[in-house]
Amino acid sequence: MLESTVELGAPTKVASVSVKAGFWKTEELWKANNQITGLDVITDDGRVLHATPPATMDAVEVAIGGAPVKRLDFKITKVKKGRMNDSCITGITLTTAPAAQLVLGADPELVAAIPRIERALSGCDEKELAAAIGFPFGYEPADDDEGKRAKPVEHRSAADLAKACKKRPDAVPKGGLPGINVFENKGMTYLHSANCGASPCYQWGFQKREGGWRLVWVGEGADNPYRK
Repeated sequence: MLESTVELGAPTKVASVSVKAGFWKTEELWKANNQITGLDVITDDGRVLHATPPATMDAVEVAIGGAPVKRLDFKITKVKKGRMNDSCITGITLTTAPAAQLVLGADPELVAAIPRIERALSGCDEKELAAAIGFPFGYEPADDDEGKRAKPVEHRSAADLAKACKKRPDAVPKGGLPGINVFENKGMTYLHSANCGASPCYQWGFQKREGGWRLVWVGEGADNPYRK
């Protein structure tokens, strides 16, 4: 059945993983699609850890421990068929020992830039935003719980973004990264949550500009107009 793989840049002690099994876009869709009833987490040193996701839209926690690992495979072993015959792992969260931020398969310079970008978005400081964000910057908020599409927002400058950040919090992405998986597409590097089957996942898009990594787009799907 469906497998997802987490590749780490170096052997890392992983205390546990939290898996969002199923299609988590809405509770209605979660119920309509296949519900995962059996899941194996397989380490690169050969350990196979069995897990049974709950029959509710809650994550399943799997203790890892032991020696450092560089790769984890997630294999769906059993499903309860739904009206829509799709199986999905919506998100995977790793807890390391000791705690550390992980971004999988990314340029080390991008990994180093992420805390600066998150601080700039949280602090709304114009100078910090100018150094962290590429303009024009596009933001497409996630759909609401009823699936209603939010209106995309474009910021043309750091001053524009700083003003919106202070006065209209919904016009600026807040919080941490959407996930720890990385892929590249047409000159953009994206961080996202996981493989969500036919549904686009929430993503942050980065490009190297002016000698450093900058966040240039946040939204769903990889087809955006902010590549250069």
